Amino acid sequence: YKLRLSKKLYIYIFLFLVVFFIYGGLRKGNNASEVIDEIVGSIVSYSCAGIYGLDYYLEHPWPPNSYFAAYTGRNIYSLLGIEHNYIPDANLPFYFFGDGGGSNIYTSLVLPIQDYGIGGLFITRVILAIISTWILNVYLRKDTSKRSIYIYNLLAIFIVNGYINTPIADRFYTFFLNPMLLIRYVVYLLGFVWLMTRVRIYLKK
Repeated sequence: YKLRLSKKLYIYIFLFLVVFFIYGGLRKGNNASEVIDEIVGSIVSYSCAGIYGLDYYLEHPWPPNSYFAAYTGRNIYSLLGIEHNYIPDANLPFYFFGDGGGSNIYTSLVLPIQDYGIGGLFITRVILAIISTWILNVYLRKDTSKRSIYIYNLLAIFIVNGYINTPIADRFYTFFLNPMLLIRYVVYLLGFVWLMTRVRIYLKK
């Protein structure tokens, strides 16, 4: 909450990533110019792909869903054993732009639009923003000695991760609308809280 990062840290991280990718490209046998072109091409593709993909989708919409919320609610349908004709995330159609650039990234907006329409998209985003803001505000002001801090910590991680991935994918529905994943995390979290409680008692002794 009160973390302050040095500007130099961002510069060092950026330089490390550049050197890391150059080293990887050279290890594959590419020359320096090919490596630079590949890095620049990847940055351009993945920084612009979400906008281009959303525009392409709006001009070429997918067929209507046979089931309500077939994309964002696919994990719920799967849990209920209902098969339907959605396109799994791994098989989202690819598109190409510019000089051979391509991606299958359609931003976090395409699947909600496909399921609920543009009006429904705005409604779901407003609800998500209200809930997320409330959870994060509670978490940031929570007494760290309370056991419930672990639950809010887990929720905060997934909320922040969802917003970070907003330009490239919708991580919110893959977590919050995935019953089996939520159950697994609840079990893991209970075990973790129990373990941390035992460790705290031991240290106090």
